[in-house]
Amino acid sequence: INQAVVAAGAILKVIFENDYLTHEEIIRLCEICSEVNVAFVKTSTGYGFVKQENGMYSYKGATPEHLKLMRKHTAPHIQIKAAGGPSAASAGMATAARAGHKSRRRRVDFNGRFKTAS
Repeated sequence: INQAVVAAGAILKVIFENDYLTHEEIIRLCEICSEVNVAFVKTSTGYGFVKQENGMYSYKGATPEHLKLMRKHTAPHIQIKAAGGPSAASAGMATAARAGHKSRRRRVDFNGRFKTAS
C-alpha cells in the first residue's frame, strides 16, 4: 500500500488505536511500519472509547508512555503524531524534539506536491 501511495505523490499515515493494544502489539506495529517505510504513525483517531478501571467508558488518548514506546521502536525518520488526551500536544512536541524532528503540518495539493502549513 505504501508503495502505491508514494507513487501517487502522497504519504501514508498509519493509525494504531493504542487504547485497544498491548505494548507488544504496539511494538510490532511500529516494526511493520518501519519495514514498509511509512511517513507517519499516529496513536489513535480520537474516537475510541474503552472501559477504564473505574468502570466508566472514556478515551485515554495519547500517553507519554505510548509515545516513548512508539519512538523507541519506530525508525527515526518516521514521524509520530499524538492524538487525544489533554497532554497530547505537549507530549507529542516533546517526543518530536527528542527525536530531532520539527513538528510540522503538511498537506498535499491536487498535483501531489507537499505544502508546509503555517
